Amino acid sequence: KASMRPRLESFKESLVEAEEILSKSKKVMKVQLENELQSFATSVKGLHEDFNKRAPFSSDDMSISTAMDLLEDFTQELGQKRKQEADFQPNLDLFKMDAAVYKELEKVSEQVDSLKTI
Repeated sequence: KASMRPRLESFKESLVEAEEILSKSKKVMKVQLENELQSFATSVKGLHEDFNKRAPFSSDDMSISTAMDLLEDFTQELGQKRKQEADFQPNLDLFKMDAAVYKELEKVSEQVDSLKTI
């Protein structure tokens, strides 16, 4: 029984150390997630700007085939952004953070759909 007391104290100290390490790791992970979210938001804005510059809003600039290819490229890029957005969800849930709404993604998606129907 006497030999168990030092082991118990050592175990308790290990638990305290593990809790401190876990807490520090969570803080680092949260900061990384926030940085990744900021980077993602910037890339979404970049996509929106790129779309506004390059999208076939008038028939004078390019052929129908080229316009459709360009719209398909934007559709694929939107799909990649949506996947990235979904990939953030488990980490957002872990830290009880709300997912941001990326209005630029919605705008580009709506405009791509509109241009495809024209």
